[in-house]
Amino acid sequence: MKPIRSLRRGRAGLLGAVAVLALGLTWGVAEAWAAGSSASPGGQKSVARFGFTATPDGFNPFTAATSASYEILNLNYDMLTKFDAATWQPAPSLAESWDVSNGGKVWTFHLVRNAKWQDGKPLTAADVAFTYNYIIKNQMGAFTSYTEFIEKAVAVDPYTVQLICSQPKANMLGLWVPILPEHLWKAIDPKLAGSSYQNPLPIIGSGPFKVVEYKRSDFVRLFANKDYFRGAPKVDELIFQTYQSQDAMTQDMKSGCAGQNAVSWPAFRS
Repeated sequence: MKPIRSLRRGRAGLLGAVAVLALGLTWGVAEAWAAGSSASPGGQKSVARFGFTATPDGFNPFTAATSASYEILNLNYDMLTKFDAATWQPAPSLAESWDVSNGGKVWTFHLVRNAKWQDGKPLTAADVAFTYNYIIKNQMGAFTSYTEFIEKAVAVDPYTVQLICSQPKANMLGLWVPILPEHLWKAIDPKLAGSSYQNPLPIIGSGPFKVVEYKRSDFVRLFANKDYFRGAPKVDELIFQTYQSQDAMTQDMKSGCAGQNAVSWPAFRS
């Protein structure tokens, strides 16, 4: 791992990263490290560590309840649209464009053509339609507030999906619905998905990072998705470290995160 060039600048970077987590701005994390050239051109692995005092309660999108879980899931999965980290306005994600017809009741989303699942399979409109119909048909409680007034989703072609509504839906571009891989989730009983299903590691999504290791009340490890459709992440690995108190986390930062808690400098380069 590359040494920290400046302890003061390293501390500032880590404090900024912790602030991002405290505010729940996962979009900012993804924007900062999910595109651009490699931060470790010399071939050394670059790792970014985050500290928080929460711990995820699981990585099943339908049962996860803590903010810590959502922080991680939003790096592992993509949605049709996202929120711009600077303006918090809707912006393209899996959908690169969209249009509305039939008096605001039919939304047509045109998908990017180079998105893949982290197991290498292509992500298509069929996955989007499956996700929304799975939620609607089975009344998956975690997301029914988002799918209100959506009657069904239809895959028009591999890169076009329509969401058919019973009435105009003003928040369509702000639906916090992670798109799931149909080839994995179609075999999951909805009753189990809404209760005891654990979503085993590694978690296969389409996002910039993949959850590969989790030790409850200790840490979550994510590996970079080098084939991410918006560009390979700038760091190779993310580690979300759980602390028992704010004081313990602060002391670790003041010490420069030495030893196992070292943070490679490239993780904080703008």
